[in-house]
Amino acid sequence: MRFTAEREKILAALTFVGKYAARGPKIPILANVRIDASDGAVTVVATDCEQSARQMFPSAIDRPGSVCLPVELLRKTIDASAGSEVFIDADDRQARVVCGKQRFVLPVMPASDFPILPMLDSEKGETFTLPGELLTRVTKEVAFAVIDPRGAYYLTGVSWRSQNGAVYFCATDTHRLSMLSAPCSRIFDVIVPPFEIPAWQENVDAVVTETFIRLSSGTQTIASKLIEATYPEVRNLIPASTQAILIDRVEFLAAVKRAGLVASSVLIIGRDGLASFSASSSGQNADDEVAYEGADFQIVYAVDLLASVLSSFDCEMIRFGFVAHDATGVLTDPRDDTRVALAFPLRDARVVQYLPAMAAE
Repeated sequence: MRFTAEREKILAALTFVGKYAARGPKIPILANVRIDASDGAVTVVATDCEQSARQMFPSAIDRPGSVCLPVELLRKTIDASAGSEVFIDADDRQARVVCGKQRFVLPVMPASDFPILPMLDSEKGETFTLPGELLTRVTKEVAFAVIDPRGAYYLTGVSWRSQNGAVYFCATDTHRLSMLSAPCSRIFDVIVPPFEIPAWQENVDAVVTETFIRLSSGTQTIASKLIEATYPEVRNLIPASTQAILIDRVEFLAAVKRAGLVASSVLIIGRDGLASFSASSSGQNADDEVAYEGADFQIVYAVDLLASVLSSFDCEMIRFGFVAHDATGVLTDPRDDTRVALAFPLRDARVVQYLPAMAAE
């Protein structure tokens, strides 16, 4: 195999697929990238056998062929070089890499040893198209709520469930929940494990089967095995109606974070349009106030939990709904009805002490 390609193109491809290669693998071939050169293009593929990635870029092919090279070592050698083009000449024993004045000799492995990846090529499954911006939102606004890998395995991924002409992306760790919806006419119900989805701006072609999901945009493709389980029905956890307040999200988040400097939980009491934040621990105290619009309320939250939910929104004002002091908090963007998040409060004696005083008034 022998070809010449633009340095920036091959470097971008190696950086992209390298994220999906195995780290410290017991199977050495999985630390390699498969490179296929033919028909004026080079294709690079990496996998850890659970997730895979592929990217193509144009190249001047002198001799078609396929070979496997250590992805991190190849990426670092090209990144450290100063030339504008990369020349790679590989045989069965080694690969010569030339970029500008820099020359390297790297070990190779046979392309035939690289695992076959049906998830990258299979034509089976439900096919549909999603906006790239939607998947970026799923990563930021939903995936943060998945449970720790040591928790229930069916909650370690994001649920993709289509119902009634819409797809619902949902994640929960039983203490918080985040859901995002979008129109979709296809029928599927899968759990997608956490994996890096590029910030694609163009439309994304999706393929979903019973065992894997594949996403493609332009010359890039990623695929992942699915979590084989049934995701619980969580939409019924969202209260049908709540009292609500409207509060500045940035000020709300800042007050919660300041409370977290001295304690792991914060008591929030809303009276007459002013929310008081109180936290104390081991003789340390923090108090803060933020104006809001709406009814009186009182509630206690774990600081890290509430901060993570608030941080997942980008809106200026946030709607915070509640049924009672010990019931689920419902957070929404007043301008976006496709997103909802739940935050489950703590049971705390400070709230119990406050309730009788409020009732007496």
